[in-house]
Amino acid sequence: MHFYSRGRVEAQAFENEYLWIGTANMLTKLNRFDGQKEYFLPGKCITSIAVDSQKVKWIGVYSEGLMKFDGQTWMKFDHLNSPLPDSMITSVAVDQKGNKWIGMKSSGLAKFDGQSWTIFNKSNSGLPDNFVTKVLVDQQGILWIGTAYGKLVKFDGENWSSDSIANSISSIAIDKKGVKWVGSNDGIVKVDGGIKTLFSYRNSGLPFADHTEYHIAVDQSWNKWIGVLGAGLVKFNDTTWTVFNDSNSGLPDNYVTDIAIDPQGNKWIGTDLGSLVKYDGQTWSPYITTNSALPHSYIRAICTDSMGVKWFCTDAMGIVKFDGKEWIHYPKNLTSISMAVDQEGNKWVATLDGIAKFNDTTWTFYNPSNSGMPDYLVMSVAVDRKGNKWIGTDFKGLVKYDGKTWTQYYERNSAFPRSRVNIIVFDKSDTIWIGTDNAGLVKFDGQTFTSYLIPGEEPSLRSIHGLAVDEQGNKWIGTSGGGLVKFDGKNWTIFNKSNSAIPDNFITSIAIDSKGNKWMIGNNRGVIKFDGNNYTVYSSANSDIKFDGVTALEADPRGNLWIAGYGGLSVFREGGVVLSEVSGIDIRQPENYSLKQNYPNPFNPTTTISYSIPENSLVKLIVFDLLGREVTTLVNDFLTAGSHTLKFNASGLPSGMYIYTLQAGKFRDSKKLMLVK
Repeated sequence: MHFYSRGRVEAQAFENEYLWIGTANMLTKLNRFDGQKEYFLPGKCITSIAVDSQKVKWIGVYSEGLMKFDGQTWMKFDHLNSPLPDSMITSVAVDQKGNKWIGMKSSGLAKFDGQSWTIFNKSNSGLPDNFVTKVLVDQQGILWIGTAYGKLVKFDGENWSSDSIANSISSIAIDKKGVKWVGSNDGIVKVDGGIKTLFSYRNSGLPFADHTEYHIAVDQSWNKWIGVLGAGLVKFNDTTWTVFNDSNSGLPDNYVTDIAIDPQGNKWIGTDLGSLVKYDGQTWSPYITTNSALPHSYIRAICTDSMGVKWFCTDAMGIVKFDGKEWIHYPKNLTSISMAVDQEGNKWVATLDGIAKFNDTTWTFYNPSNSGMPDYLVMSVAVDRKGNKWIGTDFKGLVKYDGKTWTQYYERNSAFPRSRVNIIVFDKSDTIWIGTDNAGLVKFDGQTFTSYLIPGEEPSLRSIHGLAVDEQGNKWIGTSGGGLVKFDGKNWTIFNKSNSAIPDNFITSIAIDSKGNKWMIGNNRGVIKFDGNNYTVYSSANSDIKFDGVTALEADPRGNLWIAGYGGLSVFREGGVVLSEVSGIDIRQPENYSLKQNYPNPFNPTTTISYSIPENSLVKLIVFDLLGREVTTLVNDFLTAGSHTLKFNASGLPSGMYIYTLQAGKFRDSKKLMLVK
């Protein structure tokens, strides 16, 4: 069982009814008409996609070369198994003869006719720059090539010509008159024969953005659709500039990274946060490119609250909640390192800007500027049974916060050693055990600190990143190069590659399941299981785990292991995941379709809408006004069977009565909601 994280939309390509979507995390095949999805290449960054006349997909994968997919078989071309000199593929295009043209980051341009490779670069051709950013083939079979240093290159198969356009070309589009429209870091450049016109926020209706990256596509009516990274989407009809953003339209966020226009004229807009939306000129229809709300950011920590709900700390995009049915992403521009949940349901998040408290609505930060918290850099946090928060800092000691008073324990006022606090855990008696970065293991019973150094001269034995306590009170310690260590309070047992079958000496995290098995994260080796006698490694090669670069893990009471990595989240259990009891939550399929009344009602401005579908279905949830006019589309996606919940924010609507309608299969139902401001 796997949940894929969203990734920046890098590329799109059409194949009849299908849209192939390349993101920074995977390749998704979306049926544009019924919403069904298939996922490929999880964890891979897809930079470009082209579909040839035989419906073969040619896919550029960042740092891994070119992939060919005929619908059944995958074939990989890189610098190791082919004449392709560079595995950093930036762009792929197919000409009318079926030749594949591949742009590379440092080796120029490659042509592949299915049998032979031809390489063009600065030294053997008229290509002025070996960093190719974009390749486009026009209707006459002429190649138009963009480079990182702002050169627009024309190649007709024999002759090369180039022209300085702007700084770093990111996209190229050609209208029906043959005019080239070039997206660059300086703005949009119109190239009409020998006349070049630069449009930027200084001289046009393009909005200002901190990030200077522009993407462009031209529709059948010659309208130019321009994605401005950080400022939304712009339509330009050669006279008028119309700006769409997340405050005046259905655009999910303002960081537009790719635009594609289908044969029906619909605009498909991808964003930096992994969102995809279709715009038909009237209605914005959101699509989910993955099966979760996990953002494109690796998960640093997993935490479970008293209700069995999972919380995930991401690297730079806030935190995510999963209750077994619904995903909710709470975006926040912060690096969350670890998390603990107190008895009142507050989330305490270790960040690089202090300790943060989140109550599902409001973030409150405590740091040296506003509290007794002595450090901005928080490395770990835990909550004891009395509700005290224990906070580990970066060389500012251990901090206790009881809701009123901050107490700092460090080398000047206690026996706590000077070291970074990497991890904090409690045993059954609420004694605190602390893993430090260079001072070994520390015990605190509420009165006295006791430091323990693992026997041995290896310095890595003093650096503890993984720590867990089993039912017998044994401490299991993961070290940064010294292997796995067991401490029963008196005796030390060290398991390393020289004295045991453990496959890795770098153990960064440990979880203990209900059977007492120790599960560990090694150095890009998947997960390691130790049952007390034998070691078993589970990875992408021998299990359903989708990645080997694991960043966090947690064992739930049902024996499922929640494994986070680059690209998403795998739920794994030997013998199969217990689907009906994941997180202790009953997620059995409902027997009937149903649409529930929103709550609260009346509301201002946010309300919750819930519905159930007994089978996988194309689902549409649409809000209308009392005249039957469509106000917004909340859902337009192929969803799995189950109960679903979403929040509707009507802050942009006037007060009044509205109708929301659920369509799924042959089922249709409507209910009224009242917005009162």
